[in-house]
Amino acid sequence: MTIFDLRNTLIGNSATYIQSFIKIHDTTMRLFVDHERFQHGVLWPEPLIQFNPLFAQGQTIMR
Repeated sequence: MTIFDLRNTLIGNSATYIQSFIKIHDTTMRLFVDHERFQHGVLWPEPLIQFNPLFAQGQTIMR
């Protein structure tokens, strides 16, 4: 399992949890919320991947 698989599992579990208590009776509003939540992922942004710059090795602080 990769970190991305873990992320997708967590998002799936969270989505199931959130759906369990959000009840929107207005059809238009429900369609809008579902579209934003599932198509645009407004609750969960894409993962951020960063690389740290390579620093030059210096002296040790250990004596």
